[in-house]
Amino acid sequence: MASKTAIIAVVVVAVLVVAGVGAFLLMNGGGSNHDYDNVESKLMVRGNANGDYTIDKQDLTIIEDIIDGKLIGGNYPLADANNDGVVNDKDKSLVKDIIDRKDGITVYVVCNDVNGKDTTVEVKYPLRNVVPYGTNMQMPCLFANGGKYVVGYFVHSYEVAEKSISAAAVDLKGTQRTITDAAWANFTALDASLASKGGVGALLVDHSGIAQITEQRKADLDAAGIPMIDYSSADATDELTTVLTLGFLFGGDCEKIGLNYAKTGWDVKEKIESTLKKVDLAKKTYICGTMYIYICGASSSFNTSATTAGGLAYASVNADFAAKYTKNSTKMAST
Repeated sequence: MASKTAIIAVVVVAVLVVAGVGAFLLMNGGGSNHDYDNVESKLMVRGNANGDYTIDKQDLTIIEDIIDGKLIGGNYPLADANNDGVVNDKDKSLVKDIIDRKDGITVYVVCNDVNGKDTTVEVKYPLRNVVPYGTNMQMPCLFANGGKYVVGYFVHSYEVAEKSISAAAVDLKGTQRTITDAAWANFTALDASLASKGGVGALLVDHSGIAQITEQRKADLDAAGIPMIDYSSADATDELTTVLTLGFLFGGDCEKIGLNYAKTGWDVKEKIESTLKKVDLAKKTYICGTMYIYICGASSSFNTSATTAGGLAYASVNADFAAKYTKNSTKMAST
């Protein structure tokens, strides 16, 4: 049976490999010979009728078969490419444009609403002039090589990684935890300054920070016609889908890089699962820390990173520990 040291090593390697995927792909231009048929991440764009990693002729065939009555549309929810509730020639036409990667079209992106439920937002393709909120969304944006399309940001945390952000991008003066009223005013002013370029293309939000998007701020977004793309991107698995989808929306080399990132991440996940399959679960407990002196609670999305690497959260086997660390992050204390 594997030793604790070996298990810890596997988990650490898994986290490091996944964290380094974006940098590796950026430095290597996204080149890869991956077999993408095994990518489990679903591209969250309507028109992806077969629910795989891209939109291509296979999706068009499904839509045509639904229109002809050969397939049941309800079995293919993303076949409704324009989100109007029916699958017809309009969806067929839109998917043809998506397959051609036609500039200026409107695509329909499935993501979270403010309550964490599925919703669909309209986005111009290719996506440009984005503003990410929170490190957990900013990094997936960069992993897809989208830094050149960032026009503003609320916080910066990783100086080296963020070198790929456009030098013209505006620091909106937010913090890791808060979008102040002043920072939000900076955001709306940025949108106004980009009016000749269509304004801010999208606000990208990690769902763990959704409390900062108040009803009034959501109303501001709606009034300005700024779509909010919200994913639970702090989750290690959901991050792969986030990078895949953002890469597709950015288009060009970003699409390929996002796809390679997702595939590499799933390869790592499968390797970890196969390596640890025979190890007693009780020997794989972990405590997840963040920001140097904080412990992640059971509900923290950071905890899922180690779970993805094959671990078992210590809070799930120690009730006293779970009772002490109930928040997403709590300052360390003697237990």
